[in-house]
Formats: sequence, structure tokens, C-alpha cells
Amino acid sequence: MIGIKFNAEQFIAQSNQEMRDLKRACAKGMKEVESTLLDDVLNSPPSCPVKTGDLYGLHESESHVSGEIMDAKVFIRSGTKYDAFWEALHEGISAWGTPVQNWTRPGSGPYWLSSKVITYEGKYYEIIAAHIRSAFAKRRFRGL
Repeated sequence: MIGIKFNAEQFIAQSNQEMRDLKRACAKGMKEVESTLLDDVLNSPPSCPVKTGDLYGLHESESHVSGEIMDAKVFIRSGTKYDAFWEALHEGISAWGTPVQNWTRPGSGPYWLSSKVITYEGKYYEIIAAHIRSAFAKRRFRGL
């Protein structure tokens, strides 16, 4: 009889460490995506209309990491008497219920929040990928 014995303990330990490193790299990438997304929302066309009350200053961002799920988001802080107005304005509807014709800032327009994820999706994924590549380059990842 002939046989082969393989002890996978070291392989599993290294794989577990690499998964922890991957998660840390993704979390760092998501934090950078959070700030980049907020900057894009406020300054890339269609940008936030500035002269609409304190709307510009009400934008907030946050990112969360929970197990395998990570997200970054930008939102308009709620709890003001103008919440319904901000939501309508984002859709391009004025306080009078008509389409907004004259935006208060050149380059501003409807969907200044939601359009960024669609427009810059590749850029955000590349930020996360760069953090992953950097983490594995530091470990001199040899693969299998």
C-alpha cells in the first residue's frame, strides 16, 4: 500500500490571514470611496445646487463594514422642515411642483446624488482594488 499525507494547517492559517488582510484592505478602500463619493456628489456635474438654503452643508457620508458586507453612502441629513423639498429638488421638482428650469449653480442639476454611483462606479471599484493590490504586494503574495 502507498499513500500521501498532507497537513493543511499552515495553508489554512495563511489563507485565513490573507482573508483578514483582504477585508482590512477593502474596509480602507471603502473609507476612501466614502470621501471620494461625497466630493463627487458636491462638486462633479450634476453637482449639488449651492444656493438652496443650507442643502450643501446637509450632505453627510458614512461607510460600514459588517462581516462580508461593506458599503459607503452619501445622504442628505434628515430631520429638517425642508426634507420633502430636498427630496423633490433631487428629482428636479421645484417647491411649486414644477420642473426646475434654472439651477442656482452652473453644472448643478437633478439626481446629483444618485447619478454619481452610476457615472463613477468604475472609479470607486478601482479605489478598492488599489487597496487590495497594495495589501497583497506588501505581503509579497506568492499565490498557490
